[in-house]
Amino acid sequence: MNRRNDHGKIRSSIDKGKGKMFDTDDSNNLQNQYQHVDEFRQRISNFLYENNINPNVVKSRSFQELMNVGGRGSLLQPHVPTVSDLRGEILQENYQKLQLRVANMKKFWEFTGCSLILDVWVNEMMKKTFLNVLVNCPLGTVYLQSIDVTFVVNDVQAMEKVVECLIFEVDAKNVLQVISCSASPWLDVVRERIKEKHQWMFWNISATYCLELMLEKVASSINWVKDTIEKAKRVTRVVHSDPSILDMLKEASVHETEDYYLVKSARIKAATPFLTLENMLLRRIDLETMFTSVEWKNSRIGLSSKGRNVANLVVKDKSFWVGVTLVAKAGMPIVNMLRLVNDGNNDVNRPHMGILYETMDQMKETIREEIGRKKAEDLWVVIDEIWNYILHSPVHAAGYYLNPKLFYAEDFVDDPEVLGGIMTTVRKLGGSQYTQQLIIQQLDLYRVAGGDFRRGMSERHIFSPVEWWKLFGSNYPELQSLAVRILGLTCNGASSCELRREVAEKQLSIRKTHPSHEELMQKCFVCYNLNLKNLDDLNFKFNLVARELDPLDDWVVGEF
Repeated sequence: MNRRNDHGKIRSSIDKGKGKMFDTDDSNNLQNQYQHVDEFRQRISNFLYENNINPNVVKSRSFQELMNVGGRGSLLQPHVPTVSDLRGEILQENYQKLQLRVANMKKFWEFTGCSLILDVWVNEMMKKTFLNVLVNCPLGTVYLQSIDVTFVVNDVQAMEKVVECLIFEVDAKNVLQVISCSASPWLDVVRERIKEKHQWMFWNISATYCLELMLEKVASSINWVKDTIEKAKRVTRVVHSDPSILDMLKEASVHETEDYYLVKSARIKAATPFLTLENMLLRRIDLETMFTSVEWKNSRIGLSSKGRNVANLVVKDKSFWVGVTLVAKAGMPIVNMLRLVNDGNNDVNRPHMGILYETMDQMKETIREEIGRKKAEDLWVVIDEIWNYILHSPVHAAGYYLNPKLFYAEDFVDDPEVLGGIMTTVRKLGGSQYTQQLIIQQLDLYRVAGGDFRRGMSERHIFSPVEWWKLFGSNYPELQSLAVRILGLTCNGASSCELRREVAEKQLSIRKTHPSHEELMQKCFVCYNLNLKNLDDLNFKFNLVARELDPLDDWVVGEF
């Protein structure tokens, strides 16, 4: 039945619930209703591929009802992709589009250089070792392929051959560095062989992996940190042991919040202890109020001896809160640096390679300021061991040297490590002997702020480091090219990309001769590259706190 709308026009049932996607207001041109059909189908397919959802979902009743929200079913239903489309034609279209994106990205690697990222992990249940291969450059990150390396992890020659093939695929002259996401002993041998064969190439360990390792060692090897963490776990386990106790904490809360959990699960697990201790400090009054409430004292756990002991720890033991404060202050500078390196390499004003060296020193100094030199030295031992033997690379020092914001600052330190780093980088990435000599001469001019560099000194805080080099380094093209390529490098591996590893595992668990192997391979390629494209397009900020609490985390379950 037709009825009049607010403008006096006849409105049919097809107009009900009309949305932005289909303009049904223009009765003279019914084709306008369908002008965005392709876009609609693309959005549906992108949603399914990006989130690794089985295409069969489009046949489900709930999905059909979703398409009929607002009475638009008559418009939408004919254009919903079928299972056959999603597994065939549309998948092929998406696969080809993303292949084209990768191909276009490859054209820039010759000018910008790139980082070959090797993300290796072990699936303990499957007893298999897998490898995701990504490439990063200043324009973004792309996924190339996944490989089952189970049978080559203990065969150095075989693994070296795998890496060589990947370098060849990217084009060796474009690869400025390889980044591995762990420091596995078997990979160390491969690393040395690759560096010997490709002497211009750096092989670095992911900054996230190294910072995660620092947090793990701080939590497990420093006694005053470890003791405080164990005591804090008793508190969080009590609070999370029963929904009624969480409700008590909610009632005791001074400030309203959507998240009443005491534990702060982190996407990078090693950060969980320090995020949780920080949260406990913020909610200290809430905890003290709850553990002195009548509801708590009359509760089953509150009446138990273990429950009373935990309550006394929170309410009466002042040394406990001193410990929580110290450990949170000690660990949070490392956690904050972890956030920084996972924000993506998209902040042109603070390129990772241009700030990592300086930020590491600032992190150590912040720890000293927060907890005093004596206790800070306990952390410095851990930090320095990982920095010196796993993370640090000459190219990090070169990035520090070539960042004009830092180089021309009064507190710039050009110690032997920094000078050695820039000279090693010039030797490896500078090209011919003649070009290297030109770069060294131009570095002398840069060092004393001569020529165009003098004009650029006052404007180094206005432009990003890369833009600064493009503006003020044009008369020194050899040094300019080196600086732009180095400052465009990432220091991180694949952690911030948040690629679901189960997608690759499913693809690699099927034999290549199986009929569905090609489809799974294409789905993996589409899923990963859609996610990576979105990260690049949205200029994302990394949220270290996990979306959901891990119910099996030992901060949640265990003895108290």
